[in-house]
Amino acid sequence: MRRVRDWLRPARVGLLVAVIVLALLNVPGWVLRLQGPASLDPPRFPSTIASYSWHTNSLADGEMEAASLLYQNGVGVEFGDSPMAVLLGADGATYRRLAQAEARSTPMDQGDPGPSVLSPDGTFVVIGSSGATGDIDVVTLRDGHRRTLSVGDGRTAMPAAIGPDSQTVLLAVSDEEVNRYAEGERLGLASIDLATGRMREYPGISDVGGAALSPDGNRIAIIRGDTFEVIDADSGRRITQLPVEIERDSRCYEDEGYEDEGYEDETVDDGEESEDGEEAETSPDAENGATADDASEDDDGYTCPELSLDGDAWSPDGRRIAATLGTTVLVADFSGAEPSLRRLPLETPDYWGAVLGWRDDSTVLVHAPTDGDANNAELLWVDVVNGSWQTFATYRPNFTGAAMASVDAARDLIPRWQVESRPVDRGPLPWWAALLRAVAAGLLAMLLTAVVRRRLLRPGAPH
Repeated sequence: MRRVRDWLRPARVGLLVAVIVLALLNVPGWVLRLQGPASLDPPRFPSTIASYSWHTNSLADGEMEAASLLYQNGVGVEFGDSPMAVLLGADGATYRRLAQAEARSTPMDQGDPGPSVLSPDGTFVVIGSSGATGDIDVVTLRDGHRRTLSVGDGRTAMPAAIGPDSQTVLLAVSDEEVNRYAEGERLGLASIDLATGRMREYPGISDVGGAALSPDGNRIAIIRGDTFEVIDADSGRRITQLPVEIERDSRCYEDEGYEDEGYEDETVDDGEESEDGEEAETSPDAENGATADDASEDDDGYTCPELSLDGDAWSPDGRRIAATLGTTVLVADFSGAEPSLRRLPLETPDYWGAVLGWRDDSTVLVHAPTDGDANNAELLWVDVVNGSWQTFATYRPNFTGAAMASVDAARDLIPRWQVESRPVDRGPLPWWAALLRAVAAGLLAMLLTAVVRRRLLRPGAPH
């Protein structure tokens, strides 16, 4: 018993327990890192996307071959969180922070990561900035290698799309710092060759709200105000345009000089049959004849509806582009002599949605926030022929309420996704979190050891 008392010293026991806890928390994660990324054939996608966590590790070398999604977790400064740039690996289980995107944040971004796009195959990310840094970064996921390419001294460049060759990147550019959350920012258009660093300017293009490069690389779709335009990728010459009639609350016209072009388009509505004879679904508001003015009277948070175009908006066959207007998917068909427009209202989104790409020539991938107060969201397959949709993945925030925003998908992986329930791998605990747990365990062990030792040293205790 004397030997036990001599060995049982609080400092010694506390240190031993702390070391053991630290090893248990870190060794399994480091073993997984040494094993390298999991197989990506086929790429898997989780039916439930993991919520925000302080313990999500930054990406380390060899942890991820390719990512299916790049998104922002948390918007602005919210309770218990700060915004993260998160990569969801093509194994459907690995979640890692992209530190290079977070480092590109500027004061005007309100803590949000720098604007970024994921390559078609998910193996690299192009990162820009809303500040006039004069360059962009290209980060390879597998080894973290970063290349910095110049876009011109004092210029702002925010990547909008990566071409099918994974070499041409479309950039929204400005000669001054940009507030990407303010309406009316004046952005031009340029492209950069990632192999050579050569820039191509489109001086006749301004006020760009979104851009996408066609599958053959010959055409660029852009949004300018309330109009879709298609331009030649070499010369910047306008090939065609398609104005969109947008109904807005009267307050929108007090701030912006919107023009009512008076164009008509084909709208899939209740009782109207789609091209294949099937009746498309409509939202309850559309069925009841609700207008934007009606919505604004009931909702003090009403915002003016704007066209939204993702960099992966072109269909695989290059005939159509898909965009969103609030909770409606817009499908612009440019295959005929004259472009045409169809509207596909969705019930699932709460107040807006975003097209992220195409699964095939008739199905688009849509990110749909379903509850603006709770920040719930879903990913949908939307059939652009009959307007039907199907939820295949959900996102539910934890107590922080951190939203999932600015989502970009690896275009070439989307058709191959195998959706299933997947575990969550955030990597080894950050060193500070593991150290705090180890210290807490060590202190508790010291306290308990002191109590036991005191009892053993009492008069009359067994020797």
